[in-house]
Amino acid sequence: MIDWKVTWFTLNFSPVHDASFQAHHALRHYTFKFKLFLDELPLLEKLKITYPDLYIDLLTCRSCCDCKKDLMHLILCPKRHIVIHQILQAYQNHLFSKLREAGELADTDPTPMLRKLSSLSCWTISFAN
Repeated sequence: MIDWKVTWFTLNFSPVHDASFQAHHALRHYTFKFKLFLDELPLLEKLKITYPDLYIDLLTCRSCCDCKKDLMHLILCPKRHIVIHQILQAYQNHLFSKLREAGELADTDPTPMLRKLSSLSCWTISFAN
């Protein structure tokens, strides 16, 4: 089940930045979020479809040199599991702190939403060694 309120809030969230952050930076960030959400990032499998003359079909992951490189392998590669776990943990911490801030601004208790989010299986991915 998808919580569309949280999904759209996350996709439409625009952080406040200092003066060096320009409009094109915001646009690139926004585009990246939607490409990530729609699985449109140019990973190797996508590039092989888009430019079949440039990529052979047997390219493997550069980290483990064992598996074909695709989105799931990028996340679950045994050689990257610690880094991916750290990224996911940092994102979860940041998201939860922003949801707490939004709850305070809206004078609403975010605890039920945080419990619901933290119970999702995507936060408890088990990485095999």
